[in-house]
This record gives sequence, structure tokens and C-alpha cells, in this order.
Amino acid sequence: MKKEFYYFAVAVFYCSALASAQQYATTDEGKRVLLKDNGLWEIVVEEEAFGGSPVYFSKSPKSKQAVKGKLIPYEIWYSNEKWTVLGKSENSLAEYTLKHKDGDVMAAVVAERIQVDLDKLVEIALNNLKNSASEYRIVDWKNATINNNVGKLLRINAIVQGIDFTYLIFYFSNERGSFQLMTFTSNNLFADYEKDLMELISGFVIN
Repeated sequence: MKKEFYYFAVAVFYCSALASAQQYATTDEGKRVLLKDNGLWEIVVEEEAFGGSPVYFSKSPKSKQAVKGKLIPYEIWYSNEKWTVLGKSENSLAEYTLKHKDGDVMAAVVAERIQVDLDKLVEIALNNLKNSASEYRIVDWKNATINNNVGKLLRINAIVQGIDFTYLIFYFSNERGSFQLMTFTSNNLFADYEKDLMELISGFVIN
């Protein structure tokens, strides 16, 4: 995966806790809508629309190496037989970047010390996506508990710079800060690497 495509793939989802606030309203029918600067509005996609039971994951015994957070005290445990930690210069938005040893499969860790409501964190990310991707579709959206940490797990297909990506992203926030673990590959490769991506996400631990 070329560096410029990797950068765009991460940037479309990057959401800072300092991002400008969005204005919302509720219609008479009870629908939540986003009010835009141009006077238009759009219905906010709610998690309930996807349904499904919460999912639970724990660290794999194969994940024996870890990167540790510099801003908030998290750890990402991974298998060094599958993943390589890249240098900071690969992506200035992420605290850590990992690349699968097979090639075009990536992960990025974004962490900030400012706590953001978990639903708001996801909303900001999706709003950034709407403004950046030419097309996108939310495939799945679940409450996920990873090593006793409750967050949101989203699977999203998006076309970025002409490439059809599939993302599997875990969002988490508490009094220590806000966290995003973003894994992705091209749509045609996702089925081959979904297990490895979920194993990496399952390595999330916060102290």
C-alpha cells in the first residue's frame, strides 16, 4: 500500500477531541438530525438500526508483543509473526502504525488525553468520513467488550482516493482519554484478513 493512500485511508476517520461541535435536533417523529451550516439537515444513523447482541473478546495467547501508549496508559498486544510496528513518520496522525507482514493490511492507533462521550466520538468520525469519502456504507456496528473495556466496534466500507477499503475500527473512551484502533485493507482482501484484524483489536488493554 502506497504511503499516500495509507495517509488518506487514516485521515478520513481521524477525529480529534478538539473537533468543532456539531448541532443536532430531534424531529417531531423522534428522528435525530444533524443541522448543517448551509441550512440543510440529514438523519443521523443510530446504532440501534444495526441491532445484534454485544460481542466479547480477549487477548489471544499468540499476541506476545505490545506497544504502549504515550499519552494514555493503553497497550496493544500483537503477534510479531504477523505484524510489524512502523516508524512514526508513516502517519503523523497516529501514535502507532502497524503493517501486516503479508503487505496491504494496516492498523493505526490514535489516542488523546481528552475524554469524549463514546457516541460523540463515533459521530465525529462518521462526519469526517462523510466529508472525505466519495462513497461509504456502515456494514456493522456493535457494542464490544475487549478485555473488560466496553467500546464500539464498526465495520465500514468506503471508497477513498478511488480505492475500495474495508475498515474494522474499535472506539473507546473513559476518564483517561479517547482511543481509536483503526484496521483496514482493500475490500477484496478483507475476508482473508478479518481474523487477523480482530485478533489485533482483541489485544487492546488499558490500565
